[in-house]
Amino acid sequence: MQQYQQEFAYVNSLITAHTNTAIAKVNAEALQTYWEIGAYISDRLKNAQWGDHVVSELADYLKRHNPKRRGYGKRSLYNMVRLFDKYSTSSFTNIIEKLKLREFVQSQTAQIEACPIVQIPSAQNMETEIVQSRIAQFPITAIPPILYLVTYTHHLEILNRCNDYEESIFYILYTAHQHLKVEELRRCIVNQTFEALMKRGKQMTTALLEQYPGAEYMLKDRVLLDFLNLKEKHTEPEMHSKLVEQMKQFVLELGKDFLYIDDEYTVKVGNKSKRIIFASWKYFYQSSVAF
Repeated sequence: MQQYQQEFAYVNSLITAHTNTAIAKVNAEALQTYWEIGAYISDRLKNAQWGDHVVSELADYLKRHNPKRRGYGKRSLYNMVRLFDKYSTSSFTNIIEKLKLREFVQSQTAQIEACPIVQIPSAQNMETEIVQSRIAQFPITAIPPILYLVTYTHHLEILNRCNDYEESIFYILYTAHQHLKVEELRRCIVNQTFEALMKRGKQMTTALLEQYPGAEYMLKDRVLLDFLNLKEKHTEPEMHSKLVEQMKQFVLELGKDFLYIDDEYTVKVGNKSKRIIFASWKYFYQSSVAF
């Protein structure tokens, strides 16, 4: 059986790769759907063709036609409008261009086939005698590729908690890079990860910034420990315990050449006893002697 392990691993990697691609495409299709719905409703509301009661009727209509379909209630429909309204603006596009993210994002989303831009059904197609509305005469604004990097659920978290465009872009990129779950993203936003990593002015004195306006800060006065999953109010021993546990797992995952010894391991230095906060050991065999 051992001789086939490498071949088995290859088959497993094929399954994983194609599963991940399928999930990415499903997420892209869902996001495209919400974007187009948001664009359509947004235009109707902005041109006073629809009111709040019409959106409610739409939600009821969708529920009647497919009771098993979830995620298209009135509140969800308004969330789709918010998604479109926030990211279809020229201000957002200008920031993407300013930060030179277009090519970077395109390379990461190239494997996702973009959905064709759908023309909004005209009044004639809707079997009415109303003259075609303005929105029926042009395609929906294309969805910015950067939005494909995270799921719609992540976008809702960012929409609900971030107002600034640059902050929103940061959390989209940070979520994609760190593969954050929604609850992890929420914790990052609450803990102000953006401010801690990007707002260098808060890390430096006013005098230093005036003297060296282009200087980059070297030391941070904050440490990000989101990965410890600590409570908002925690004690130092709790933080110590979590840190040690993470370090222990890291050492053990390095393989058989590393050994976790103990937390606060006692050693003698001269006539005094000292405690090493975290002790690990790398060992190897040479002439049957362990070091």
